[in-house]
Amino acid sequence: MRILKMMTDCLLVMLLLIVTAVAAPQIFGMHVYTVLSPSMMPEIPVGSAVYVREEPFERIRVGDVVTYRSGAGNVYVTHRVVEKDEAEQALVTKGDANETPDGRWVHKAELMGVVRFFVPYLGYAATLFGGIGEKLLLAGLLLWLLLIKMIVTNVLNIREKGVTMR
Repeated sequence: MRILKMMTDCLLVMLLLIVTAVAAPQIFGMHVYTVLSPSMMPEIPVGSAVYVREEPFERIRVGDVVTYRSGAGNVYVTHRVVEKDEAEQALVTKGDANETPDGRWVHKAELMGVVRFFVPYLGYAATLFGGIGEKLLLAGLLLWLLLIKMIVTNVLNIREKGVTMR
């Protein structure tokens, strides 16, 4: 029983840390994206969660790392700004590991924001729990773990106090 209690405690702590790391930054106006390619290596490893905050275009500088929506769909790219055109409100970006800049201008409307910080490998967990179905599954798992923890704790308390049922 004590082993089961320790296991549920560990799982609860791990899940709560993941949820906090992925969801809490939204309170501060940040969005979390996952780096899926090695184009920003070695600075940002594959699988990292990047925390992005929207910034006015005027405040973005050459050298900043930005995340933008690429083309159609929900493909997001995190690359470094290597050139900025104020008049066109567009950027040229390049992955640190890439030899040449990206082949197109990134326009202001495509920008998601500037990367403020990243956590290596946390992006894998963020991707696992990214959709609404996955979030519901995670919430259900947390509730089940809490229920198991309550039951195990009560059973252990009953055993320690020597209470018997008639």
